[in-house]
Amino acid sequence: MAGTIVVGVDGSTESLRALGWSLEEADRRDADVVAVIAWVPNPVPSSATPFTVADPVDLGVDHEKLHRERLDEAILEVTGGGAHPVRTVVRQGYAGDVLTEEAAQADLLVVGSHGHGRLYSAVLGSISTECIRKATCPVVVIPPKLVPR
Repeated sequence: MAGTIVVGVDGSTESLRALGWSLEEADRRDADVVAVIAWVPNPVPSSATPFTVADPVDLGVDHEKLHRERLDEAILEVTGGGAHPVRTVVRQGYAGDVLTEEAAQADLLVVGSHGHGRLYSAVLGSISTECIRKATCPVVVIPPKLVPR
């Protein structure tokens, strides 16, 4: 059974667990793995006035390169440099949007959960919740403390 598994990776412990689970599941399914990292530039104070902001892109920061390196490091950490091939996607945008767009034709979307709780998610939002709401494929949320079978 071939197919595609899309997994969100941001370098966190939770996303590394999600990547590891995705690779194991891909081996069981004989599926491809697509690791996705999304980024949004953070505004920083501008020197013009304390009330204006400048986009770091304007400051010469190569966000795509930085995030590609972060993604490559995460994959290397989980795979040890071998085993299952992983295709990578680095895109600017909000993680929930990017992940669900990339998973539009996938068989499965996998994300890690930081396990912050309801209050945190209610105030700041949850990428996993957004993916569950928006995805057109099944979504697997890997809990913070996954117990091996």
